[in-house]
This record gives sequence, C-alpha cells and structure tokens, in this order.
Amino acid sequence: MSKPTRAQLTRRRFLQAAAGATAVIAADSALASRASGARQTIKVLIHDAIQSAPDFERGLHLGTVVREGALQGSGVFESAVVAAEMPFTHAGLHWRGAFAGPDASAFEVRTSADGVTWGSWRRLVIEAHPEDTPRGETFFALVAAPRHRFLQFRATLSGAQRVERVTATLLNTADGPRLQSQQSLTPVKPPVIDMSREDWGCDESRRFAGGKEIWARMYVPVKKMVVHHTASTNGADPIQDINAIYTYHAVTLGWGDIGYNGLVDVNGVRYEGRYSREFPEAGTREVFGPDVVAGHASAHNYGTCGVAAMGNFEEVPTPDDGRMVNALVSLLSFQASLREVDPNVWSDFLQSGGSWTRALGNVCGHRDCNATACPGRYLYEQLPSIRAAVAARVGFGAAPGLSGPDGGTVRRGTLSYSWTRQPGYRYSYYLEGWSKSPASEAIGYLSGYDSSRYPVWSTPSAEVSSAEYAGLADGHYTFHLKRIDLSNAVSYQANKTVLMQGGGGGGGGGRPRR
Repeated sequence: MSKPTRAQLTRRRFLQAAAGATAVIAADSALASRASGARQTIKVLIHDAIQSAPDFERGLHLGTVVREGALQGSGVFESAVVAAEMPFTHAGLHWRGAFAGPDASAFEVRTSADGVTWGSWRRLVIEAHPEDTPRGETFFALVAAPRHRFLQFRATLSGAQRVERVTATLLNTADGPRLQSQQSLTPVKPPVIDMSREDWGCDESRRFAGGKEIWARMYVPVKKMVVHHTASTNGADPIQDINAIYTYHAVTLGWGDIGYNGLVDVNGVRYEGRYSREFPEAGTREVFGPDVVAGHASAHNYGTCGVAAMGNFEEVPTPDDGRMVNALVSLLSFQASLREVDPNVWSDFLQSGGSWTRALGNVCGHRDCNATACPGRYLYEQLPSIRAAVAARVGFGAAPGLSGPDGGTVRRGTLSYSWTRQPGYRYSYYLEGWSKSPASEAIGYLSGYDSSRYPVWSTPSAEVSSAEYAGLADGHYTFHLKRIDLSNAVSYQANKTVLMQGGGGGGGGGRPRR
C-alpha cells in the first residue's frame, strides 16, 4: 500500500470529524437531504443603473435640493423612473456620499413590470457599510422582483447628508446563458448540507480576477457562531435568491465570494456558502468545512462561523412550521461539534483589529457583534431556544477548568496555562496563533496549524497538567484544552485568548509540565 498523501490525510480527518459530529446531531427526518444533483450554472446578468446630479434634478423634491453636484437638504426625494436594459429578478441599491445620524438608511425602492402598475415601497436594510467594501459605498440588501423592468427609489435625508451617486444593481438570475461546469474537484458534502455550491449552480468564475482568487481563503478555529438573516426579500425560487446574493457579494460588493458560511431557506433547505479547503491530490474539496474566514460580521469574521436565514425577519416571523429554525440548529450544531463549542457560554472575543467584544455568546446574533438589526427581531427572539436546541444535540461533557491569561494584552512574549488533572481522563491542547496586518485580509500563521490549516492537538495525556510558551511573536493567541475519557468521549473545549504585543521573536513551541 502506498503512503497516503497529506491531502488524503487531511480529507480523512475532516470526514472522521464530520462522521462524529453527525452521530451527535442526527438529522431530523424533516431535514432529509433534498439535493438532486449538480444544477447547471446560469450566468447571472448584471446591469448597473447609475443616478447622479443630472438625474436627481428630474426627481421629485420635498425639502431636498441638488447643490454642488449632490443631493442635499432635509426632506424626501423621489427619483425619476429608472428603466432597466433587461428584465431583472433582483435589485440592490447602493450609494456614495456622506451621512450622519440614524436616518442614513432611510432608503426605499419599488419596482414595476410596465412602469404603470407599481409594487409597494420597500424599506431597505443596510448590507454593508463603506468601510466593509472596496468601493466605499453603503450597500443595501437585495429585493426580489419577478422579471420587472422599472425601478424607483425614495430617500429621506437629514441636513447632514450628501448623496453624490445612487446605483441600482439589477440582476437577472434566470435568463442568462448556461455555463459549462467549472469545478473539477468532487465536493465532500456532510449530511447537514442539502445543496453544495455545485447543487445550487454557483458560478465559480466570479471568485477570480486575472486568474487569481479575489478573496484569499484564511482559516481561524471557530469559537463563536453568528446567526444572521440576509435582510433580502425572497423571490419565488430560493436557488435564484442564493445566486443573486452570491453575485451581489462577490461582484457588486467586491468581496469575491458570498459572505456567509452557510444559509437556510424558508423550506429548511441548507446551502453551502463560502468556499473552503481544496485537496487537489485527492480530487476533492471540503463543503461547509470548519474555520474558513467569511465576511458576515465586521471585525468578527476571524474565528466565527456565520449562518444566515434567507429573508427579512425584522419584518416577518420565521415560518410557523419550524423547518427554517431546525435547519439553522442543524448547521450550528454541526460546527459546534467539530470545534467542541459550548452554545451556552458567553466569553470575551478578540476582534481581528485587536479590540475586544466582551461577553459575546458562543451562539449569538449579528447585532451582538455590530450595530445592526440583524438577524431581525423575530429571529433574534428565538436565539435562547436555538441555543438550547444546539446544546441538546451536541451534548459534550463540561469543559475542563483552565487557568491562565485571558481577555487582555500580554507584552512579555510568554504564556503559561494549567489545569487540574482528574482520574480517568486524558488532556489534549494546542496554542492557536496568528497575526494580521490592518491593510490586508491575509493572516500569518504563528502556532498550532498544520499545512492544511487544521489545528494540531497534542497527544492526549493523563500526566500533563500545564503548558508554557516562550519567544512568541506579536499576534492573536488562543489556548485550547479538551478532556477525553476512557471511551474517547470529549468535553467542550476550554479556551483563553490574549493579544500579544511587544513579545519575542519566532513563535516558540509549547513545553508541557508534569
């Protein structure tokens, strides 16, 4: 027998972890797989209808004016009718300018098939702020429109606002050309995913520019799981909706991929989101794999998993049949199992920029991370029951007690952690370490990773009760510890995080003490 390759070993590790997680969170019969094979990819058509000062002049002004090349004033502006070059299934509004105060998001849209009969005005929800996108604009979530051709927007401005340009990005997810398959790797799909990217017809070419990935994949072990809603309005076909969200994130916002790790629709179908690890030597790729950094919660993406319910649950409740919430629970439970995350714990979280979010729930809502209404008041109210359901499905033993630095800045370049050994248990640990420049999405890996960016745990031991590290370079560090009993059942992880500044040099190794 030939020696297995690194790709085969890491793929096997993921499959074993997935099998273990699945045994813990056996899928509800109502969430049985609905995947029906790879869907042919349809190229999403995109048209940007740009409105600037001359176009603003043609609109209706109630207290607003066009001055110095921008829309200004205090009042309501209603645009002239925007005629699209093609029928569109989804529309996303984004604007450039300056604003202050809570009314900055007071934009609405309505759409029409013929320019005569109009749908109701729909209040828009912010998808991304200027600092979160390369284009430096405020982006709103998508609204669905069944092959409409006309659009109007309405803005309520305060005196501090200045709107220089408004763009309506119009997407057609139904009528574009059919594309040949672009994915040569076989997806390794865990049971909690009904639709891989191949199944929902993802256009993988959108991830690239000039032959290079726009958004390089980074991996930080998951410590928190963040619940979202997409804040978009749903169309008649969830597959079209997810393709619209993917295209809007990857192309219009400039991210290069969808921002969520996983998504669920109102029927309880579970979708793969952000692209994860590849194993070319084995001819496979990982689906809904752990730790890949997504783009769902500003400054909180490194070390979290973001799962989104498709829809706007600030406006309407989740469906009464419970399928959507059950699907959310299954995805959260799967990730919690892979990384032994206790859903009932709150702890301090170190943001990628070095600031702290104090007492953040291991299962939390987007609004707990950032100033946003996401995941909507109706879904947010369900978080306590969602946490309880995840805990019931995962059910690891209590985390071991752990002592050592946590929740602050360490300046001496050394770390020391200890725990009390209990008879009949072995203990395994590792020190996760990485650094990030504010000017880049990429991170440098300092400690605790193998070549495929999986955590490297120490050999379980009943004798070791502490670990010391010296000569650590500046960066983010988390010490992870779990307990294993005689039947190989593990505990929830205990972990402690610090920011190392003014430390030593080269990311030294750990030295266990007996």
